[in-house]
Amino acid sequence: MNLMSSKDIGFYWFLCYIAVYWSPFDIVYRILSWHRNPIRIVVRALESIDVVTTCTARVDKAMIYHPISRAAPFLAGFITWVTGSLFRTLEYRGRGDEQIEPQNPPPKMWFATPGAYGGVSRGICFTLAYYWFGKLYAR
Repeated sequence: MNLMSSKDIGFYWFLCYIAVYWSPFDIVYRILSWHRNPIRIVVRALESIDVVTTCTARVDKAMIYHPISRAAPFLAGFITWVTGSLFRTLEYRGRGDEQIEPQNPPPKMWFATPGAYGGVSRGICFTLAYYWFGKLYAR
């Protein structure tokens, strides 16, 4: 929704899309694909901050819009987290990448990554921790 409702987010998202996918000789994509590149590390760190702040903002917004429901904030945060995993997997598969992470083979489905490193597991753990300790416990 922010992509459409803000005058700045959509514009900069479009510029980044053009830079990554349509730059001459795919220079931006190659830089962001090269492991241990300082630019890639900075971009991944900023992406991590964005994921966390977006998820927490959705939990807070659900608590404001649905104050009676205890499930709405959890579901809003969880769905926000998992949607990112879904889009990342669709992007990797659309590009035809053989491996999502160099050390791990890709799972058959985006939600099937086992253990604490799967998108669903991380989404549940993070949303529960923020919802419980940040909001319910603080009341």
